[in-house]
Amino acid sequence: MREALRAFQEAYVEYLTSRSPAAKASAVSALPEAELALLAGGGGVTLTDPPAMGPMRQQYRGLAQTAFIHETGWGQVHDREPYELVLEGIQSADAVLAAQERRVARQRRRPTYWLDRAVRTALMPAAYIVSVMIGESALRIDRSGWGMPLRLLSVVADVAAVYFAGVAFKWW
Repeated sequence: MREALRAFQEAYVEYLTSRSPAAKASAVSALPEAELALLAGGGGVTLTDPPAMGPMRQQYRGLAQTAFIHETGWGQVHDREPYELVLEGIQSADAVLAAQERRVARQRRRPTYWLDRAVRTALMPAAYIVSVMIGESALRIDRSGWGMPLRLLSVVADVAAVYFAGVAFKWW
């Protein structure tokens, strides 16, 4: 996601300096992935029409609405250009995503993380199979009253599968 933000930022800065149609097309093509990364990082900027526009002022959110708003005649916001705010929003989202990457990297170095992942993987198939049959999400089923019995059934099925695989391969 951070790469998507950087790609858009580079294309956007190139567009802002050159104002060429090719540079704008490059920025626009990088926009969808950067928008998703921006949402994940919690960055971005929201611009609102000035109070002179009356009670029905419009809000502009996300890169698709704010990145090129300066072309429509939008002036400065608090003595700053709208594109400066867009760039700051991208930098903010990038910083949040970098912090999340560091947190996940630390988490994955702990053995308990992998033990938790293994246990969840072993216990979830029963809820998933039921969710496919009845058309409800596995997470919702897992949190319902049926969650514990299904987890127990899953453990029994896993143990039986390991036992019968061992017998079949003559491991015991």
